[in-house]
Amino acid sequence: MKKHTLHTILCTALLSLAPVALAQEFPTTPQPETLQQAIQFQKKKDAADAAQARKEAGQSAGTSRSTTRAAKAKTARKTGQADKSKQPQQ
Repeated sequence: MKKHTLHTILCTALLSLAPVALAQEFPTTPQPETLQQAIQFQKKKDAADAAQARKEAGQSAGTSRSTTRAAKAKTARKTGQADKSKQPQQ
């Protein structure tokens, strides 16, 4: 009986102290950042924004370029320049 009571008290104490140990290990309050960290973050953010803009501009230029080629090929086929079936067979 005495062993069971001691075990219960020990487990209850450990369970009540666990949140305190975790709170010290993983703080939930935001840590103050230094000016250098803020500047670095802003530079990385600006670089990522510029890279995304270049990527989007490249994609839109790539699709317009491919549609231009397709339009030229279609026009050539309409005029008969690229159509070999209209040439007389020998």
